[in-house]
Amino acid sequence: METVNLVEVEKAFADAFGNFKRSAFRLECLQKYDVEDEANQFRTFLEAGAAKSCPVEFEDWCKDIAQAISVGKSYQRVRLVTFPLTNYTRFEILNGYCFSVEAGEQVRIVENADKISDLMKLGNEIRDFWLFDDNLCFELEYD
Repeated sequence: METVNLVEVEKAFADAFGNFKRSAFRLECLQKYDVEDEANQFRTFLEAGAAKSCPVEFEDWCKDIAQAISVGKSYQRVRLVTFPLTNYTRFEILNGYCFSVEAGEQVRIVENADKISDLMKLGNEIRDFWLFDDNLCFELEYD
């Protein structure tokens, strides 16, 4: 069995965002993500509702998207959702996607349980991933 150096994988993943030539595609399957960097932002969302402007913590991401779009690259995302929407999914849509879409990201939300079921038939489990230039894929595993 080949040993994978996690530090090298994390660096390759981070580098992929700056090195892709044509496209970055993200599939998001979970209904909630426990992301330490978003904890304060999420708490603020629960207390005060949707952000009126792009949250400071999200500005660099949106600038990166806009820069990529300006040179002809694409950012695309598909988000699988179930109903009722979780608070986290609402947070992603209202405090994230709306601003990344303004920056140029194409976001599609698949809201039909039958479509998710059809996708599940393709394999045992659908996992989150990033796909760069249709040939470099990073499967994301959350614990």
